Amino acid sequence: MSFGFGLGDIALVTQLTWKLYKGCKDSPRDFQALTNELGSLNAVLGETRDYVEEYGDELPEHRIERLNRLLDTCRGPLEDLEALLRKYNGLATQSQRTWDRMRFGMKDLSDVRQKLISSTTLLTSFNSALLNSSTARIEKRLNKFITEVQAGMREGSVISSTDVASTIESPEVWAEVRRELEDVGITAAVVEERHEFILTWIKNAVADGALEGVGVVEISKLNIQGIPQSHGGTRKTSLTLVDDEGVPDSPNLTPTASRCHSPTGDDDLDSNLQYHSAASHFGHDEEDAGRLSAATYAFDAELQRTRNSRAVTDLFDPLAASTMYSLSPPSDSKNKRPVPTRRRTFGMVEKLFQKQTAIVQAASDGDIDRVAKLISMGMDVNVRDRWGWSALSMCGYGGHAAIARILLDHGANIDNMDVDGDTPMSLAAQRGHADLVIMFEEEEAIRKVKEAENAKEKSLNQ
Repeated sequence: MSFGFGLGDIALVTQLTWKLYKGCKDSPRDFQALTNELGSLNAVLGETRDYVEEYGDELPEHRIERLNRLLDTCRGPLEDLEALLRKYNGLATQSQRTWDRMRFGMKDLSDVRQKLISSTTLLTSFNSALLNSSTARIEKRLNKFITEVQAGMREGSVISSTDVASTIESPEVWAEVRRELEDVGITAAVVEERHEFILTWIKNAVADGALEGVGVVEISKLNIQGIPQSHGGTRKTSLTLVDDEGVPDSPNLTPTASRCHSPTGDDDLDSNLQYHSAASHFGHDEEDAGRLSAATYAFDAELQRTRNSRAVTDLFDPLAASTMYSLSPPSDSKNKRPVPTRRRTFGMVEKLFQKQTAIVQAASDGDIDRVAKLISMGMDVNVRDRWGWSALSMCGYGGHAAIARILLDHGANIDNMDVDGDTPMSLAAQRGHADLVIMFEEEEAIRKVKEAENAKEKSLNQ
């Protein structure tokens, strides 16, 4: 049965959840055991209601459809639980004691619990996606991006070109814009979903003079080189500047040594506290850029002092930073996030003596060091065991987010299906690992954008 869409629909599910929470609270232990799941679902539904109330007018059709499905999914286990609770409360006292002693209906309650956890996790992911794609959050990120360009922190940005307003809709320039926006926290999937809003916003910013006085160059003078990326490859800004002599010049200058351009064309290589930017009526002015520059300069100085004060031995300790800055320092090496090193010759020989499913077992154990080592040896990240479980499936089940990130960066298949029909995402949802569900959904959306780009580029080359 479909709920349709509206705040009233969310309110109905929320009311039923709260009613069952109170009912289970006053019932025997088997029902009381569900209060945590019901309380979590009630809280997440409250967030959903608040987000829909705030951003409902800008919800695209596919998000509305997904919300409808999620509400229906929530209602199923809630109605099952309501029926069980009604059945128990309708029994005589002696029959209730027999129910409690035999733990009658325990299997049904276990199924309900599993579905409640899954529903809560999927709703949490929906709320995260809804918040990240909201125009209010996007505009906040865009404002910061423009301010950084004004402050000279993004020299060579495609946005600072004189003809960006007329060229931004071209595939090449838009791809560069998307990569730059990823750096300020707007994912590629969100950029494509909010394409028109972002496009209009940037054009208005340029028209209102937000980038006047910033060191500008024509798009035709920027050598924009696209770097081919695999599905799971690390996403990097691939803008390369080539000077008059054909020598590449890095656009990724540190804030404390960035080259700022004055309106007269004179270069200023002084500290980042000095910058040149024309005032604008678009919410960006010299004061905004100055505050950002000063804060960044102060942080860099503080960071340098901290580094200088550390013992020499700490500089070579891979856990030193984690121990110094983490709220809960790692107790062993398994908490590190190693990066797979380049494959060595003897690593290929060592690979011959490894079981093909060794990486699946390592992921199941949560052994991030071993996973990284096996990847560096060339082990297939998509190998499956006899039940169809991949290393990413193990991460979804066990909640190993750091290992999952490494596997995804090396092309792990998100859609792998085991013998029971479960995928890494469905396993994560069933186990209540909301952070992994969010990670998988974002990666899936990004890969779809990449696939569409590759297909378009292929059709143009034919």
